[in-house]
Amino acid sequence: MTGGFSLRRAARQAWLVGMGLLLTLASLPVRAQEATPGAPPPAPPALPPEAAPAVVPTVAPILPVDLSPWGMFQSADIVVKVVMIGLATASVLTWTVWLAKTVELASARRKARRALAALDEVQSLAEATVRVGSERATVPALVRAASTEVRLSGDLLAEGVKERVVSRLERIEAAAGRSMTRGTGILATIGSTAPFIGLFGTVWGIMNSFIGISKAQTTNLAVVA
Repeated sequence: MTGGFSLRRAARQAWLVGMGLLLTLASLPVRAQEATPGAPPPAPPALPPEAAPAVVPTVAPILPVDLSPWGMFQSADIVVKVVMIGLATASVLTWTVWLAKTVELASARRKARRALAALDEVQSLAEATVRVGSERATVPALVRAASTEVRLSGDLLAEGVKERVVSRLERIEAAAGRSMTRGTGILATIGSTAPFIGLFGTVWGIMNSFIGISKAQTTNLAVVA
């Protein structure tokens, strides 16, 4: 009886020891993971070279180096340069004609006033001719023409002489008017064509700006300029 009880007791102890060993072995991986909580995750597998994403080269924006008027003129194409040079030439011609005509009209006005002041003091046509002399101006030319016509038409009636003098004076007056307006025709040409030429250059420049924006792939104001 005592021997059977001892065997059962020994078997129970062996079973308990075995179960304890099994539990100990089962808890070892969990303890290992708890002991290293900050370990990095495993790296992903490397991709093959043909599966790597292609690198797209970036295109630098096409910007003008200098945004001053001269710099933008140098960076413009041939059409814009021709338009700008043409408009600049037209501007120079306009100011030149304006300055020349201003000086010419001022000089003619001054000579006319001086001649009229001298004619107010004379008593006859012969005295007026002597007084104005050979000055190259409109009023002295009128006086000399009238004196010459009277001398050549001395044997005609007074009405006939008057008509001949008036006709000659009108021709001199018309010639003086044509002389005053000489060179002003270019002003009419410039005034009628310059706005359209400038508009053409503006549209052409805007088209080039749009092309530059599409190439640079940016809406920077420097590209538009």
